[in-house]
Amino acid sequence: MPVWFHIEESKYFTNAPEHVFDVIKSLRFLPENLLKVIDPVIQRNAFFAHTENLLLSMIVDKRDHIRELGFRIIIRARNITSKRRSVRSFQPPKNKFLDTDDIEMIHWNAITLSPPPS
Repeated sequence: MPVWFHIEESKYFTNAPEHVFDVIKSLRFLPENLLKVIDPVIQRNAFFAHTENLLLSMIVDKRDHIRELGFRIIIRARNITSKRRSVRSFQPPKNKFLDTDDIEMIHWNAITLSPPPS
């Protein structure tokens, strides 16, 4: 099914990482020369697959263990005390393109958690 129909069927913001994952998954069947052009474009424009958006998607997921994982990551970030007083820059994430699920798009062990604004 084309991605557009998935977006029309569920157009909530919390479903955005799933839509990005569907696009990535559907493009894996293209020839290698096209993937060399398309992958950097998706990487530059993957703001909907940002860590915070992916966490929002995780806490409304249908699977219980995914919801629990999302809540644990949020609670861990809330317990971090930040000494930084500057504004955090919003960088597009480094996505993995050969993943099997939308929560695997980000390396959770490699990200730097920061506390939410107070």
